[in-house]
Amino acid sequence: MSVRGLILLVLGVGAVMAGCEQPPVDVAVPDLTKADPLVEAAVVRAADHVAASGGGPEAWAEYGRVLYGNGFNEDALQAFSNSIAVDPAQPRVVYVRSLVHRANFDREAALADAVRAIELAGPELTADQVHLLWRAAWMAMEAAEFERAAAMLDRAAATAPGDVNTQRVRARLHLELGQAEEGLAALAPLIRADPGNSDLKWLQSRLLRAAGRAEEAQTAATGSSERTPVYTDPWAVWAMGRKTGIGVERDRALRLAGAGRHHEARRILQTLKDVEADPRTVGFLEARLRLARGERGSAAAALTRLVEEYPDWAPPHHELGRVMLARPAGGGRPPDVDVDRAVTLLERSVELDPSSAIARFTLAQAYAARRRFGEAVSELQACIELVPANRAWHSALAASQLSGGDPEAALRTIDLAEGIFGGDEPVQALVVRVRASSRLGDKIAAADALARLQVAAPNHPALPVLQRLVQKP
Repeated sequence: MSVRGLILLVLGVGAVMAGCEQPPVDVAVPDLTKADPLVEAAVVRAADHVAASGGGPEAWAEYGRVLYGNGFNEDALQAFSNSIAVDPAQPRVVYVRSLVHRANFDREAALADAVRAIELAGPELTADQVHLLWRAAWMAMEAAEFERAAAMLDRAAATAPGDVNTQRVRARLHLELGQAEEGLAALAPLIRADPGNSDLKWLQSRLLRAAGRAEEAQTAATGSSERTPVYTDPWAVWAMGRKTGIGVERDRALRLAGAGRHHEARRILQTLKDVEADPRTVGFLEARLRLARGERGSAAAALTRLVEEYPDWAPPHHELGRVMLARPAGGGRPPDVDVDRAVTLLERSVELDPSSAIARFTLAQAYAARRRFGEAVSELQACIELVPANRAWHSALAASQLSGGDPEAALRTIDLAEGIFGGDEPVQALVVRVRASSRLGDKIAAADALARLQVAAPNHPALPVLQRLVQKP
């Protein structure tokens, strides 16, 4: 039977089960001919639930969540509207419909629903409802209703003083109004509290550029996110809670395995097998789950088979390289033969996917383990070019530069990172600063960095060696 026939059969059964007291519910189903099999199954189940419930508001809202989470925005809009038609007093559903309107670039409808959601939530909003206000302010800003946006933000600040998203939206509103210095002032407390936040840097760099402070803007942009920041909230998360698909479920299984929830992860793996997902995806996930359970030998064997079967696919090369670099169970360094194999695998992974910063970083670790520091430096520099906002990679670059015999370059790297990210220096950067300053004969700078390291990591294993290094004439 075709998918369409199955859907009609399911919905017809649901209508019959609803009884003679209610007419059949007309449930529009999007074209699923090219849909991911897990998405198709989720849509069919949700549509069946609407029919079986007789078109209840909760069922329509759930159907809307499935559709919205999986990219069927127009159909989701109708489902949420059907839910609201049955029960208009649903602030969360009205709010989510405003998000769908915005995704469809209908700014007026988005703002109207955002304001209506505030009205439905009641005259006195609580701090955990503040997202209704700053989201409405954002939509008013997009509709060029700037005074209304400012009023919403004032109310949000009174409802939840110190709310981060309220302050972010206020800074963005100043940017839209051409008030760059006011925006920087609004953003300043957030930057002080979280100086390495790449999303805050994204907005800061644009405000600095608008203020004509190009050099500072460039420094902030170096530590900023590559994507437009996401402004999320509990109700937006709820709206996307039914997102599924083979890739989504694979990633979910990996997160569950990382949290030690192996039974749930294995259940997802079985689901992917049942829908006959790509054998590469299933095999790779199975190997990753074995690693999460500590089964290094069987995981390495499974990854080796994938490397042999798919020589032009980067992920198993990278993952097997990571396995080869892992410390043995009894501690100590991995054998040189394993590190050499890791280098070969990781070089192939980077060759297949040059844009993978994490593969390049792992290759740099392998090079450093074989004391090939010049090559490690090159890979880490490429990592930073790909993802400038990762401060740990700046520290790793400085460590490789120092190990390669260039303490001046190491200090320049961590000084640059300090200027970009601000805040307390990472422990690894402080270790590099002590060693590099000592090697250059700057005992004062070395002692200062050592004192900061003792505060940041009083039990760091390198402290005794570093203390002797600083005290050495």
